[in-house]
Amino acid sequence: MLRRYFFIIIFGYGTIYGQDANYAKAIQKYTDLLTRDGGNPSAPVWYLQRGLTYYQSADYKSALADFTKAIDKGIELRYKWQAYYYRAASFEKLGQWSDAGTVLTDILEDMSKDETIEGKISWDMVLQKRINIRKHQGLAFAMLNDLKIYKTLNRSDARTDITIDSILRSDDAFRVLSFNGFALYPQEDNRKFAKTRLLFSHGEYDRSIDLLSGEVSRGGPVAPALRGYVFMSKMDFAKASTDFENSLRQTTDFNQRALSNFYYSFCKARTGDLASAINALKESEKIFTSERSLIPTSEILVRRGELYEKNNEKGKAYADYSSYLAINPGNAVIAERAARLKGSAGEVKTTPLVTEAKSDEKAASVAVPESSDIDKSISRYTQQLQSNPGNAILYMQRGIAYSQKTQWDQATSDLTAALKTIEPKYRSQALYYRSLSYDKSGKRKEAIADYSEIIASGAPEEIVAGSVTRGDVIAIRARAYIRGGESIMAYFDLIRYTKFKPDDGRWKQTLDSLTARNPAFRLTEPDVYSYLGGSVPKRVEYAREAYRKGDMGASIDQLNQEIAKTVGPNSITFLARGYSLMLLGKYQNAVDDLHSALKGDLPLDNRAVANYYLGFCYEQLNNPDEAINSLTESLKIFTSDRSLVPVTVILLQRATLFEKQGFNDMAYQDYQQYLTFKPGDSRVRQKADKVKPTQVAVVGEQVRKEPEVKKEQPVQKVEEKKPSLKDMFASEKRYALVIGNAAYPKEIGQLLNPVNDATDIAKELEQSDFEVILLTNATYRQVDVAVVNFYKKLSEGPKDQTVGLFYYSGHGIQFEGENFIVPIDAQVVTPSDIPYVCNRVDKILGRMEYANTRMNIMILDACRNSPFPVASRSMESGLAQAKAARGSYIAYATAPGSTASDGSGRNGLYTQELLKSLRKPGLTIEQVFKEIRQNVYRLSDGKQNTWDNSNIIGDFYFKFDN
Repeated sequence: MLRRYFFIIIFGYGTIYGQDANYAKAIQKYTDLLTRDGGNPSAPVWYLQRGLTYYQSADYKSALADFTKAIDKGIELRYKWQAYYYRAASFEKLGQWSDAGTVLTDILEDMSKDETIEGKISWDMVLQKRINIRKHQGLAFAMLNDLKIYKTLNRSDARTDITIDSILRSDDAFRVLSFNGFALYPQEDNRKFAKTRLLFSHGEYDRSIDLLSGEVSRGGPVAPALRGYVFMSKMDFAKASTDFENSLRQTTDFNQRALSNFYYSFCKARTGDLASAINALKESEKIFTSERSLIPTSEILVRRGELYEKNNEKGKAYADYSSYLAINPGNAVIAERAARLKGSAGEVKTTPLVTEAKSDEKAASVAVPESSDIDKSISRYTQQLQSNPGNAILYMQRGIAYSQKTQWDQATSDLTAALKTIEPKYRSQALYYRSLSYDKSGKRKEAIADYSEIIASGAPEEIVAGSVTRGDVIAIRARAYIRGGESIMAYFDLIRYTKFKPDDGRWKQTLDSLTARNPAFRLTEPDVYSYLGGSVPKRVEYAREAYRKGDMGASIDQLNQEIAKTVGPNSITFLARGYSLMLLGKYQNAVDDLHSALKGDLPLDNRAVANYYLGFCYEQLNNPDEAINSLTESLKIFTSDRSLVPVTVILLQRATLFEKQGFNDMAYQDYQQYLTFKPGDSRVRQKADKVKPTQVAVVGEQVRKEPEVKKEQPVQKVEEKKPSLKDMFASEKRYALVIGNAAYPKEIGQLLNPVNDATDIAKELEQSDFEVILLTNATYRQVDVAVVNFYKKLSEGPKDQTVGLFYYSGHGIQFEGENFIVPIDAQVVTPSDIPYVCNRVDKILGRMEYANTRMNIMILDACRNSPFPVASRSMESGLAQAKAARGSYIAYATAPGSTASDGSGRNGLYTQELLKSLRKPGLTIEQVFKEIRQNVYRLSDGKQNTWDNSNIIGDFYFKFDN
């Protein structure tokens, strides 16, 4: 206690000196304290105070050094953001703009928007400082993005609007950049480049380019295209041009080619090569042929018109402006340009967006006004509505005019008013323009509802508006579904659209791309409903009808109702719902339903189908053993290519799994059996030859032995010495951070095993060549400091030869979909305290992934019930399932959302079995955790199921062979 008061007196003494501007004495006082006992827990705060004094005295280098030390030594949470903020301010004062921006980004990512620093510096003030940093860096596009975020926080700040308008007017590059390059690439690449995209969004262009450069060296078209986009954002158009050229040489994807050509054109125009820029836009226009394209046709036309005009090709410029006006007849600026060039080519022909029609309500015109001044048209419609307030056609006309001005809310309001009383023959037309307004304003669900009504109201060939048919609306709805991540719904729409317009290559390619990303879609034809026959419950029949229409939501809702009301196995319904969940990518839920279906009295064919789907789901869940077992069950029933699922399809799938598992002889048997049905399949024959055993060739059940060597000609065998596993991984460096928390306060509840667990795991890992950092009964700050030190170790290891392992035993909780480990000093009064007093698991894994590691292993024996009764109502049980990034293996003591009890012996059940498996030589990491899963399930009588999530590349062994 006396020491505490001594600290307060000294703390105050130093602060008073600082206020009196006697900085030297205050600095000396803090230096004396740090020299006397630099390891004291209060040392980080003293570094902070000395840094603030240096900062006040304008010694920014010394201030920066002290703020950095305060952070590295694990300053308390209440002072953390103050240290970060003034560290960024010191970088700013020293002109180190990039470093300042990086620190401010860290604050904005982790600090809550309702937090303040020192009670006066808010989240939006930190954002303002980053805006200023971006201005000094010359990163106008990043500054523009930050200003848009700031505007959402301070809607009435007119200065922000003026600054945004000023930036947009300063460079038309920002109009081009608004077609987000990061959002328009395949899903697997979006995951691959997630960190790059995050860095880019925070204006960290150089770090983003560094990461992309590594990917560019590995080959492929996406990385150079994305790097070109970042270079373009930096206004480095020469380098961007080179990258887009590189991407175009490699990619065959239509949308990516068109997008890269569009960006390439802009960059070439900026470097003065107008001819190349024009040719690139021509290539882009071949693919982006409508306003529904990733980049609207009108945008390409107006840009090419501008380039033709700059290149003094006035006739061609006039033709492009004319084509633009046919799409957007109300654009006064382009109309004026066309009028100026009118003598260079033919007449301007504008096509009204809506056909002429007469209403029974005083014959109002339905055509969009040919006047270039839409405001006058809106004014005229408004005057007419004052004398005829019930005229639905006038409301529709004004709504369409508002949509031409991109005033979506006004357009939606007028079109909604029109739809209340409009004649049936005009209803689809009004719905179409309202749906577009909803879509443009981000109201995707409302837009889809309107699209759906249009589609259901007539034949695909019928015209809705202008030249747009109901069939076209199906494709438009598919695009809306894709933007919302509803891939299966988009898939159903595109199947219908390609049957309506089989020659439309763009949408066929989109359909192929969707199927490639989700191989479950290939299982839709024939679908499970084809196998159910006619005698099914009424609600399952309704579900079948909804499914055939592509309405997955209604289909599953009907199946849920049937399962809820039915007593008994309900096998057919579980089979149908399991199939639907599989198509939605919910593989674990699908597995549960398919197993429930198999428990009942399913017909043989349906049992085989259920097992076939189980095989697919287990394959997606990285459980090849169960996948093989399920496919084997299916093959007991489906024995020919005339089966509901052809035997060749199942054999090929099982052979692939066998080959991945290294069971080449089993794979060879399946390939050979496949070839008895399809002997002419050269692709499969090549696969069979690749895995063909060298000594014994297996065909069906017959074994053909290689001819024996005659005794009179003995052959001396020379065995090559294979390198041992230890030799193969001799250059690998291994580091581990191991934490066990048990000594919690009474209100949380002490645990029996975690300290023993952590101590025993640390010893075992040291026996497996890990350099271990061990913490027991750790506080929040101690964990934070340990993670920083762990990250430094990993970063210093050899690139692509370093393995990091994090093990935790103790209380762990899930809050708002995130996992946290609970330090022993955590005090939670309300649920919102959790992110500030508990350590984020994702942040620890993120540090590991950012280091030079080839593999990261995270083991969490932390799935006990919530230790905070006051917060448990708003929290889920157990831990959430985290997505393993490339090179990561995450193992849980129990399944996501489930809990496990503390053990009664020296170790908990999970760690007890983990220790046993770690001691066995020659097991891969997958074999280790599979063995643990089997043993824990058996010893807990099926009450505890362990879980793991893997995305590792290459092999890893805890213990090498003997």
